[in-house]
Amino acid sequence: MIVPGDNKTADRWSSIDKFNAVMESACLSEVELSQYCRMKGIYPEQIQEWRLACQDANPAVTGNTKVNKTPDQKRIAELERQLKRVEAERVEAVALLELRKKANAIWGKDKED
Repeated sequence: MIVPGDNKTADRWSSIDKFNAVMESACLSEVELSQYCRMKGIYPEQIQEWRLACQDANPAVTGNTKVNKTPDQKRIAELERQLKRVEAERVEAVALLELRKKANAIWGKDKED
């Protein structure tokens, strides 16, 4: 069968048939594309529209793209932020204790303690 979609008009083709038409015509020259379209009963402009639809089907992936997170992922992210904050506080407390030990070693035990 030349025309996909059970002899349906091109606007009733399935997305699979449209995708196949885009793939089949991807490497054709303008003349070959015109012949292909006449054979299928479609217009070159339709192929172009379908090609653009295929290209826009999936958003571009970039490093800073925010993705909708599930509640579990949000909870994990919040716990990781909390863990980093607590770890920073712990490091600061350890540094203060070390400073206190050094100060006590140099000047002796503080009378206020």
